[in-house]
Amino acid sequence: MANALDATDGAEAPRIGLSARRGGDRVFIEVRDNGPGFGESERERLFEPFFTTKDSGGGLGLGLAISAGIARDFGGSLSATNLVEGGALFVLDLPLAAASENADA
Repeated sequence: MANALDATDGAEAPRIGLSARRGGDRVFIEVRDNGPGFGESERERLFEPFFTTKDSGGGLGLGLAISAGIARDFGGSLSATNLVEGGALFVLDLPLAAASENADA
């Protein structure tokens, strides 16, 4: 969400969308924006530590790398693509949590 806010900063009509859906035993959380998106070389490096498209002082380039690592640790993934209509789409894919015997606790 923070990256989507940054991407739409200064846009004439900024839009950010957040959605979640279940697909079998997985959940998909999507964040989309109408910012500038990113070039192919940028997209390939988005999840590398210390890579950032922000101006100096605007970020360390660790947020997406850490987020992708956490997703992997939980059996999921984090991906990004440009939208045809412009902007970016990030998808967090995670397995559903197993039901707990002590769900009321």
